Amino acid sequence: MEMSKIPRRPSDKTQPYHTRPSSPSTTNDVDITEVRDNFGSHERLVSPKQDSNPVFIQHVSQSTELPKANWWERLLLTRDLWSPTWNIHLFCIIGIGFAIGHHVFYASLEGKIIYGDDQLLMLRYGTALAFAAKASLVASVLTAFREQIWATARSRMISISTLDDMFAAPETPFSLLNLEFISKAKIVAVLALYGWLSPLIVILTTNTLLAKPALEVQQTSCPGVRTLNFSREATNEFRDGLKIDGYYRLSVNLWNTTSVNVTDPSFFDYWAGPSDQGKEVFQAATTLKRPFTNIDDTFAVCEKGWNCTAEIQFAGPAYKCQEMARGVGATVRSLEQESGVTKPPFPFKRLAPMGTYTWLVHATLGDYKNPQLNETWAGGLPKMDPPFPKHLGAFRMEPVVWVGYAEYLNTSLSSNDTSNAEAWNPVLIACEHYEAAYTAELRFIDGAQVHRMKSRKLLAPLINTTLVEGKDANDV
Repeated sequence: MEMSKIPRRPSDKTQPYHTRPSSPSTTNDVDITEVRDNFGSHERLVSPKQDSNPVFIQHVSQSTELPKANWWERLLLTRDLWSPTWNIHLFCIIGIGFAIGHHVFYASLEGKIIYGDDQLLMLRYGTALAFAAKASLVASVLTAFREQIWATARSRMISISTLDDMFAAPETPFSLLNLEFISKAKIVAVLALYGWLSPLIVILTTNTLLAKPALEVQQTSCPGVRTLNFSREATNEFRDGLKIDGYYRLSVNLWNTTSVNVTDPSFFDYWAGPSDQGKEVFQAATTLKRPFTNIDDTFAVCEKGWNCTAEIQFAGPAYKCQEMARGVGATVRSLEQESGVTKPPFPFKRLAPMGTYTWLVHATLGDYKNPQLNETWAGGLPKMDPPFPKHLGAFRMEPVVWVGYAEYLNTSLSSNDTSNAEAWNPVLIACEHYEAAYTAELRFIDGAQVHRMKSRKLLAPLINTTLVEGKDANDV
């Protein structure tokens, strides 16, 4: 380290004065011990005669060079890089970049199908980009706002109260009501107003991306679609106790047996009636007037966010209904079955207005008898020894369902008078049990199951027999 040279008088050119301190640590009441210890060996003082204030001159025998900073350290330590001007431009560029990214991101989603919860995720991504753009632009504007305040204060005469409102504008919107502020510092006012309106960037840009229902058709197979298999009951062994999803399978029927020993030659099961579970399913479907479905199976078949349509074919029971008579005085026809002719079990004239009934049904002629035997043990086990009656457990016929009803023609007339021909019209129909081939369309719409039958083709009577009236069956 080299200090400035000491000016000398002309008489000092030939021989400088050298003085020694009276003590090792002081010179003319000046303590030089610390200076000497820090700066080395060579000492020279100006003579007291030359100047009343001596100046210390130090020649450093060994110099120490400071280490040079790396380029990144110089970059971080460069104060000019982080000046307000740089901040204004830097955050402005970053904000514009986020805004362009937000636009490009939303443009890439236009017309694109997004599945499930990804719709909400895309909206969150867009909101994050909008917020980043807003924060960067506000940082740039607020930096410019502070610089513009000082530029305005240097160039214009402004009152102290107005200057105070200018500094408070980012925190207090009422400061913008100062007329002097608005008239003499328009740029500052605009920058402050932008800071208050900037949240609209996030609010308004969220509504630029909207989700609407779209249609995507995929022709594929759905392994989870349920179907109906009525023939399964013929081969199902309820004694196996198999489980589905941890639950035991339940039959829609109840069965009796002829022996507790399944290896007995005379062993077989015979029908006892519908099970409680089967009754509940049938009654629920009848009450709801729609298919009785399991809501939990909806998304197992059709993934959430999709509307699925599947078509299934199966064979099942059906009724073939025919109109036998209509109107007062109509001729009543008999039902012509493939195996014979069946007559109505009740007189047609019992229906209103000829009779007093508005609804009359007969559906049990020739029905399966339960119990099949008069003397049985628990579970329908016959008390008699084999051989058993040849018709034990057999469905020898299926009853024809005869339905008679009276149509209520004129609601303005009293329904209490069943003899009024202007109010009632009698109708008789007969329904025969058939096997039919069904084509059903299973539709899963917004998590709901809406099914419909597309077609039904009658195949043949379920049991092709005809009841012979007035003759008892011989079951011996």
